[in-house]
Amino acid sequence: SWMAVALGVDGRFAGSDVQDGVDVENTGGLVLAAVPAVYARVFPGGWLLAKAQLPFATSLNGIQTIGPVVTVGLRYEFE
Repeated sequence: SWMAVALGVDGRFAGSDVQDGVDVENTGGLVLAAVPAVYARVFPGGWLLAKAQLPFATSLNGIQTIGPVVTVGLRYEFE
């Protein structure tokens, strides 16, 4: 097939940053994101991919904001 679509969930948790033994304000927390993706074969073994991380749940420490992230790339499969 020349095209594929996917849907996943990414999550990450980070503790607060520490500087000189003290927690840094407004750092760390939890983010969960839905990740739709599209893969298209552009030549034999070569795939163009595009995906977006769309946050749907956060529990961030202090005052922080996070928005969507879009990634585009090229993947080659060696045989």
